[in-house]
Amino acid sequence: MNLIISLITVFSFFGCNQEVEKETYLIPSTFKGKVNVIFSQANGEPIKYENNARVYEIPIDGILLTQFKEQEGFVKREYFYVDENN
Repeated sequence: MNLIISLITVFSFFGCNQEVEKETYLIPSTFKGKVNVIFSQANGEPIKYENNARVYEIPIDGILLTQFKEQEGFVKREYFYVDENN
């Protein structure tokens, strides 16, 4: 039993310790509701980075199609409301 618990702990540690990129979400200041990001879309918004972080510019309808692939692991995310003056 201890061996099983040890193996689960080791696999969990390595599975959650993946290197992931920071993410910045830019949300329209007038937006209310749920934001949806749909990854790996060939015709989605092109990949964009600022300050070594992925940038997701959320459209007014709250649904972003992006060419980024989805990440797994612990991700540092920042969210900003953006108005017409940025």
